[in-house]
Amino acid sequence: MHEPENRVSNNVGTVSGDGTVLQAMHMNVTMQGGDGKCDGDAPGYDLPAPPAMVDREEPLRAALEAIDRGRDHATLLYLIAGPGQGSSALGLKIMHESRAAHGSRFSGRYHHADLSRNDVLFAIAEELRRKGVPENRIPAVPEERLRALRERPQWSRPTAVLVDSPRTPSEIVPFAATSPGSVVVVLIKGEFDLDTLTPEEQKVLEHVEQRIIRLRSLPEHHARDLFCRRASVETRTPQDAAMVDRFVREADGDTVLLNAYARRVMAASFRHEDALARVHGEVFPDAGDGAPAADAWVTEGLRDLVGLLARLPDADFGTDLLCRMTRRSADGLVPDLEELVRGGVLHVLRSGPRTPGDRYFFASGRLRRSPSFHMKGNMDEITTTLTHYAELGYAAHHAIFSDRWLQIELDGDTAFPAGTDRARSFANADEAGQALEAERGALIAVITHAVLHGHHAEAAELCEVLWPFWFTRGFFGDIGDTHPALLRAAGAAAVVPPARLSRIHAQCSIAFRRENHLAEARRDAERALELAEGANPLVRLTAQEAHGDALLAFGDRGRARDSFEQARQSAREVDPFDGRALHIAERKLAELLLGDADTDADADTDTDLRGVAELLDHARSLLAEGDHQNHGRTHTVTARLRAREGDIAAALGEYDRAIERHGRLNDRRRMADNHLERADHAPEGPRADLERAVALYGEAGVDDKVRAVRERLEALGG
Repeated sequence: MHEPENRVSNNVGTVSGDGTVLQAMHMNVTMQGGDGKCDGDAPGYDLPAPPAMVDREEPLRAALEAIDRGRDHATLLYLIAGPGQGSSALGLKIMHESRAAHGSRFSGRYHHADLSRNDVLFAIAEELRRKGVPENRIPAVPEERLRALRERPQWSRPTAVLVDSPRTPSEIVPFAATSPGSVVVVLIKGEFDLDTLTPEEQKVLEHVEQRIIRLRSLPEHHARDLFCRRASVETRTPQDAAMVDRFVREADGDTVLLNAYARRVMAASFRHEDALARVHGEVFPDAGDGAPAADAWVTEGLRDLVGLLARLPDADFGTDLLCRMTRRSADGLVPDLEELVRGGVLHVLRSGPRTPGDRYFFASGRLRRSPSFHMKGNMDEITTTLTHYAELGYAAHHAIFSDRWLQIELDGDTAFPAGTDRARSFANADEAGQALEAERGALIAVITHAVLHGHHAEAAELCEVLWPFWFTRGFFGDIGDTHPALLRAAGAAAVVPPARLSRIHAQCSIAFRRENHLAEARRDAERALELAEGANPLVRLTAQEAHGDALLAFGDRGRARDSFEQARQSAREVDPFDGRALHIAERKLAELLLGDADTDADADTDTDLRGVAELLDHARSLLAEGDHQNHGRTHTVTARLRAREGDIAAALGEYDRAIERHGRLNDRRRMADNHLERADHAPEGPRADLERAVALYGEAGVDDKVRAVRERLEALGG
C-alpha cells in the first residue's frame, strides 16, 4: 500500500575487498511475473522510478560491476548507510540501471521488499499481490505464506531483488534469490550481525557472494546541488547562496531532511516569487546560528497536524478519522491536507470505485518517525483511533451477519467506551463491505499497532467484529496478518478473556481450513476447545463446530459427528434460546449425515435421507429471515438432498435460492460454488452455469477454480 520513499543518494566508500563468500546449501526462491505466468518473459518490472540524484557514479559503478561479474553465481550486495543518507534512492537507481544494462538477463524478474514500513509477512503478501497472485492464494498461515513465496518457479532463473531496511539478517532470507546470475541488494540502516542467522538460514546463502558498499555523508557541495534541484531554485546572489548553505548545514548530511526543506521551498514557489527567502525566514526566524525547531521543515501552522498524522498507525486514512482526531470539519481540514500533499509531506490515494473519498498517508517513514512528533502524543490519540475502527467494525458486523453472537452481548465485556457497538450503522451488507474495503490496509495496520503497543484487548475485539467482512470477502490473508500475532502476544500477556481468545482461535481454524492448511486448522480448533471449557454455551459450540469442521476436513467423520453432536447439545443449553446457534449445529450434522448416506453401503438409504430432511426442515425453521448466509447454506445442502432423492427440479430451485441469498451478501465464491454444483443437474446442459461460475470465481480471485471450470468448458467444445 505504501509508496516507497524517494530518498537521494550520498557519497559512497570503497567496496570491502572481495566480499565474503559463505558456503551452504543452495535454495531457489521464487516469485511470479506481473502477468501471472511462470515463464521467463513475464513483464514484472514495477519498481518506482528513482528520483533525480547527485554524486551517484561510484556506488552505481561498484554495484553494476558486481552484478556484471555475477553472471554465474548469486550476489548479495549490502548498502550500509546511516539514517537519511539516501540508500533507498540508490537501491532504486541500481535496480533501474541494472534493468537497462542486463534486461535480457533478468527478463523482468525484478522484485521489491519494503521492510522500512512493513513487517516481513505483510511485505511477502504485498509482493505476491504485486506479481498477480490472487487474494485467495495468499496464505493466512505464516509458514505457508513464506512457502508460497519460496516455491514459485520463476526464481530458478536470474532474478533481481531490492530489500529495503531489514531489521535483522533473518528478514533477508525469505527474499534471497540464490539461482546463478541473481542479485539481491539489501539496504541496511543500522547494526547488523550475521552471526544471528540460524544454521538453516545460513544454508540458504550457500555460494552467494556477499559484498559491502558503505555510504558516506553527502559532501556539502553535492548537498547544495541536491537542494537546489529539489527546491527548483537558482542561487543568483550571495544572499541566495547563504540561505541554501544554511539549509544544508542544518540538514547535516541527512538527505531526507534536506529534501523536506527543499519540498517546502518548492511548495511555496507556487504562491511566492521569493519562496526561498520566505521559507528561510520561517525556519530560521532570527539571524543567528541557533537551531530551528526539530519539525521546522513543516510550515508552522501545519506542524500539529503533521505530528498527529505521524503518530497514527502507518497506513492510509480517510478524512472521517482525521476530522475526528483534529475536531475540525472536512471543509477546514482538507485544504491543509492538500497543502501537505503539494509539499511532499503526505501522499494521497484519490477517490475511486474501491476507495470512496480521498485517503492520506505519510510520505516518508524516516520523517514520520521524528522524535519531535512522538514526544507530543497522548493516549487519547490511539484510543480514539481504535474506537473509530471498533465503531466501523461493529456496524459492519451488524449489517453483514446480524444474528451472529458477540462476546459483548454475552457478558458485556468490551475494551471500548459504552455505546461503541451501536454508535454507527450501515444500510446493508454491501454498503458495509464497500466502506471496509477502502479501510482494508488501515484495519491491518491499526490492529498490528494495537498489538505492538500492548492494546491486546482492543485488538482482539476488533478481530472478532471484523470477521464477517474478512470471511464474506475471502480475505483470509488479512486474518493471517492480524490473528497469529495477536494470539502470540495476548497469550503471553494474559489480558484477553479466554472466551474471546477461543473465538479468535476458531476464526483462525476456519480461515486455515478454507485454505486447505488442515494441520494448522485442527491445531487452532483444539486450542479453541481448551479455552472454551466452562464458558458460555455459545463460546463452547463455536469451538466445537470449528473442531468438527477441521476433523471432517481430515476425513475423520466419526469424531466430526461427535463434535457436531456436542455443539448441538451446547446450543440447546443457551439461555435465552438462540435459534441461529442450534440451526448451525443441526445443518452441519445434516450435511455430514447426507455424506454418510452416500458412502455407507449397509445403510437404509431411504430412512437416512428422511432423517436428513427432517433435520434440515427443523434447522431452517430456526432461522430469522434476514440471516442470508445460513439460509443460503441450508438451501445448498437441501439441493444436494433433493438431487440425491432424484427430484432434480426441486434441487435446481434450491440452488437458485442459495445463489440469491449469497448474492445479497456479495459472497461471490459461494454463489460460484452453487452454480458449479447446479451445472451437474441443469437440464439445458452445464454451460450457462459453468460460465457464470467462471465469472464469479474470477471476481472473487479464486484462480484455481477458474482454471478448473475453464477446463470443463473447453471439454464441452463448441
